Amino acid sequence: MATNMFKKYTEAKTRAWVVPVGTVSGALVLQANSGRVGVTLTARGDTTKSHTLPDGSIVTGINIGGVGNKPNTATVAVDGSWLFAVAGVANGDTTGAAAVATPAGTKVYRTPAGALNLTATSNTLVGLVDDGFIVGGVVPILIGAV
Repeated sequence: MATNMFKKYTEAKTRAWVVPVGTVSGALVLQANSGRVGVTLTARGDTTKSHTLPDGSIVTGINIGGVGNKPNTATVAVDGSWLFAVAGVANGDTTGAAAVATPAGTKVYRTPAGALNLTATSNTLVGLVDDGFIVGGVVPILIGAV
């Protein structure tokens, strides 16, 4: 389950989307046909990882895909607030009276390479800075509201 959830999503709105190979839970994804933004709640069905045991041996091919997911899909939330690193933000309270932080309601965009920033030019709108605190450039982002 995604560990970067800030405020709960609507369970009835979750869907299975085709996502890129290796997609893990908590990833920001775009639906291929619509360009709609979502966050994966589970890893893609065929996602695996490796684990190093205390004796130094490595176990490979451990399936971490979401239970019941098709090999190429993950369960995706299309609303709620999620914590992601965003370039160009100012840390602090997003709703304080004398706030120096990037304020709630500021639009957040995704570059074609997948980085998040506050620049609209040729980027995809992801969501809005939500009410909360920005710490170390990690921002609560409200998706599904724009």
